[in-house]
Amino acid sequence: MSRAIFITGTDTGVGKTHVSLALVAALQQKSLRVAAYKPIETGALGDDSDAIALLCDTVVPWPADHIRVVRLLAAISVHAR
Repeated sequence: MSRAIFITGTDTGVGKTHVSLALVAALQQKSLRVAAYKPIETGALGDDSDAIALLCDTVVPWPADHIRVVRLLAAISVHAR
C-alpha cells in the first residue's frame, strides 16, 4: 500500500527540508521504501539544493529533475510579492 506525507510551509528557511530529511531517515530505519518529491524549489544554486539533498538521502535512482519539476533561482515565497 502506498501512502504520502505532504510537508508544506509559507516561507523560505523554515525547516521543511530538514523535517523531510529526518522523516525519510526515520521511515527508512523502519525498512520502508521512501521516495522524495519537491515539485517547486526556489533559491537553488548549482548542486546546493534541497532536491539534491532529498535525492541523496533516498534510495530512488532518479535524476534531480524528476524530483524537482520547477526550479527558480530567486529565494521567494508566497508572501514575497
